[in-house]
Amino acid sequence: PPAPETPPPMPAVTPPPGLTAPPPPAADHHAMIRAGEITAVAGVGAFIVGAAFGGFAVGAANDVDNAAKNGQAFDPAVEKRGKNDQALEAVFMTVGALGAATGAVLFFYGRHLDAQERVSVTPVATSTGGGAALRVTF
Repeated sequence: PPAPETPPPMPAVTPPPGLTAPPPPAADHHAMIRAGEITAVAGVGAFIVGAAFGGFAVGAANDVDNAAKNGQAFDPAVEKRGKNDQALEAVFMTVGALGAATGAVLFFYGRHLDAQERVSVTPVATSTGGGAALRVTF
C-alpha cells in the first residue's frame, strides 16, 4: 500500500512591518495618575478652606444675632465680614469640588491607560493568512 500523503506545511505568517507591537500610549499614564492625585488633594484642601470660611460666616451671623438679643447696637462691619466670608466659602468650595473631581478623572483615566498597556491584541493579516499577536506585560 502506498504511504499516506502528508499535507504540505503551512506557510509561516509574518506580520507586515509596523504591526508587530501596539503603538506606545500617547501619554505617560504614571504622570497622569500623579497629576490626578495632586489635583484631587489640592481640591480637597480648597474645599476644606471653603468650609472654614463657611464657619466664619456662621460665626459672624451669630455675633449679629447675639448683639441684637443683648440690645447692643448693630455693627455693619460684622455683617460685611460675614458676607465676605460667605462669598469666599462659595468660591473655595466650588473650586475645591471641581478640583477634586478633575483629579479623580485624571487618576482613573491614568489607571485605565495603565491597564490597557498590560494586555494588547494586535490583528495580523497577510495575503496568505491571518492571525493575532497577543502581548501581556507585568
